[in-house]
Amino acid sequence: MRVPIKINFSHPVLYAVGFVFLFTVPYLYPSIHFRYTKVFSPSVHLLISSFVALLVILSYYLSKISFAPNKLSSKPYIPYQFIWLCKAGLLVALLMNILIVLHAFAAYNGNILSAKESIEAFGGINILSQTYMFFLPPYIYYSYRQKKKHKLVLLVLGFVLLIRSVLMAERVAFLEFLVPVFVTYFLASERKLYVTKILKYFSLLLLFFMVLELSRQFYNQYILSGGEVNPWFALSWTLERFFAYYADTANKFYYSITHDLAFTTHHYLYPFERIISRIAPIDMEQPEVDYGEFRWVDFTNAGGLNMFYTDFGFFSIFAFVLLFVAFFKSFRSIQKGSLIALCLYPNLVTVILELARFVNLYNTRFFVPLVIFIIIYTLYKYLVLRFPKGGHEIQLNTIE
Repeated sequence: MRVPIKINFSHPVLYAVGFVFLFTVPYLYPSIHFRYTKVFSPSVHLLISSFVALLVILSYYLSKISFAPNKLSSKPYIPYQFIWLCKAGLLVALLMNILIVLHAFAAYNGNILSAKESIEAFGGINILSQTYMFFLPPYIYYSYRQKKKHKLVLLVLGFVLLIRSVLMAERVAFLEFLVPVFVTYFLASERKLYVTKILKYFSLLLLFFMVLELSRQFYNQYILSGGEVNPWFALSWTLERFFAYYADTANKFYYSITHDLAFTTHHYLYPFERIISRIAPIDMEQPEVDYGEFRWVDFTNAGGLNMFYTDFGFFSIFAFVLLFVAFFKSFRSIQKGSLIALCLYPNLVTVILELARFVNLYNTRFFVPLVIFIIIYTLYKYLVLRFPKGGHEIQLNTIE
């Protein structure tokens, strides 16, 4: 049965609702296999979730404010030279991911942790496996609009990243590829999906999560012990684990509020610390917080709202609103023909969806590729202005 409502799969409101869902619902899910003491009651949690939802709504309306003259809607302008840069970024990432996967296969000794730890052998250069992130959206957009062959490239890169996710228990490696691909396709095609179909996509992502958990944590915790496992236990365990991931981070956020942990961390410096540590010894470790009975021992994610709060205290409200304003604004900029917004927005979708677990902007796997992209994009714009080119450029809104 189809609900006769269609939604633009690329629209930011859909993912903002997804974030609110991931922050709100998991905390209400019954805790059977993953028991911990909840800081707040369900009613208090719903009150706080409502406030968070109001901040998201406020951000949406603030993103409509513009001090520049309103531009007419147009399609992003993509010069052919920029497409070659995109292809180079994809090629570097593909080759690096192939090396990582081959090395993981060689290091695998029957325990998935051995494959996961093999990436340390590459040192800092493994970050090159992420160079595709901000070059992927314009490549897909251009190829789709111009009917250029591109699916083989996506299939090969996607397959390698899927193998990496399964082999190295690193599901984010595949999801941070898959989500921007889907978002960009719907940006290019301007198609809308029935609500029921979107729910099916969510179910598939949930199934993907559960399968990986069965092959990693559940396998190590139960299968390796040699005991018999009831299939229904395995199903309920992995399903609850999905919700527990997000409930745990929400509980840590509440713990930090009630224990006055504001301004005790500096997570925003983490990517700089990682970069500098490759050059010179540096020690900027975050203070360890003993959550005691208020966390489940297996979960290590700090929680995005918790990281904002322990960094900035109640000023984190402004950081939260600013992030969502930038998110909504980037989508509006695409509608006005911005190329850089097209590069950024599909990846910001993953930032928003993962915000319930952590601030992806603070991770080197996101931050460093972003810096590399900005440097390349800035250099590209300078060269275009410094050396006006001849030849043909393609403006997508002139081709239907």
